[in-house]
Amino acid sequence: METMYLPSMDNPTPWYHHMQKGNSIYFDPDFNFFFGGKGGWQIFNYDDVKLAAVIISFSPISTFRA
Repeated sequence: METMYLPSMDNPTPWYHHMQKGNSIYFDPDFNFFFGGKGGWQIFNYDDVKLAAVIISFSPISTFRA
Protein backbone atom coordinates (compact mmCIF):
# COMPACT_ATOMS: atom_id res chain seq x y z
CA MET A 1 0.00 0.00 0.00
CA GLU A 2 1.24 3.44 -0.90
CA THR A 3 2.04 5.91 1.87
CA MET A 4 -0.73 8.46 2.14
CA TYR A 5 0.08 11.84 0.64
CA LEU A 6 -0.54 14.46 3.34
CA PRO A 7 -2.53 17.53 2.34
CA SER A 8 -1.65 21.10 3.06
CA MET A 9 -4.28 22.62 5.30
CA ASP A 10 -4.03 25.83 3.28
CA ASN A 11 -5.00 24.12 0.01
CA PRO A 12 -6.16 20.47 0.14
CA THR A 13 -7.19 20.42 -3.56
CA PRO A 14 -3.93 18.83 -4.86
CA TRP A 15 -4.32 16.09 -2.24
CA TYR A 16 -7.89 15.31 -3.36
CA HIS A 17 -6.76 15.12 -6.99
CA HIS A 18 -3.87 12.84 -6.00
CA MET A 19 -6.22 10.55 -4.09
CA GLN A 20 -8.80 10.46 -6.90
CA LYS A 21 -6.18 9.43 -9.45
CA GLY A 22 -3.98 7.09 -7.43
CA ASN A 23 -5.82 5.90 -4.33
CA SER A 24 -9.52 6.40 -5.00
CA ILE A 25 -10.30 3.81 -2.30
CA TYR A 26 -8.00 4.01 0.69
CA PHE A 27 -8.04 2.37 4.13
CA ASP A 28 -6.60 4.67 6.78
CA PRO A 29 -5.67 2.58 9.85
CA ASP A 30 -5.06 5.74 11.90
CA PHE A 31 -8.49 7.30 11.28
CA ASN A 32 -10.36 7.84 14.57
CA PHE A 33 -14.15 7.84 14.77
CA PHE A 34 -15.94 10.04 17.31
CA PHE A 35 -17.23 6.92 19.12
CA GLY A 36 -13.75 5.49 19.61
CA GLY A 37 -13.51 3.21 16.58
CA LYS A 38 -10.21 3.14 14.73
CA GLY A 39 -9.52 2.65 11.04
CA GLY A 40 -11.78 3.70 8.20
CA TRP A 41 -12.24 3.59 4.46
CA GLN A 42 -11.94 6.81 2.49
CA ILE A 43 -13.48 6.86 -0.98
CA PHE A 44 -12.60 9.73 -3.32
CA ASN A 45 -14.25 8.82 -6.62
CA TYR A 46 -18.02 9.18 -7.12
CA ASP A 47 -18.30 5.95 -9.14
CA ASP A 48 -16.49 4.08 -6.36
CA VAL A 49 -18.92 5.55 -3.81
CA LYS A 50 -21.86 4.25 -5.86
CA LEU A 51 -20.21 0.81 -6.09
CA ALA A 52 -19.59 0.74 -2.34
CA ALA A 53 -23.25 1.62 -1.72
CA VAL A 54 -24.37 -1.33 -3.85
CA ILE A 55 -21.97 -3.71 -2.11
CA ILE A 56 -23.07 -2.56 1.34
CA SER A 57 -26.76 -2.80 0.45
CA PHE A 58 -26.34 -6.50 -0.42
CA SER A 59 -24.07 -7.28 2.52
CA PRO A 60 -25.54 -9.34 5.39
CA ILE A 61 -23.97 -6.93 7.89
CA SER A 62 -26.05 -4.07 6.44
CA THR A 63 -29.14 -5.62 8.06
CA PHE A 64 -27.50 -5.81 11.49
CA ARG A 65 -29.06 -3.56 14.10
CA ALA A 66 -27.22 -2.93 17.37
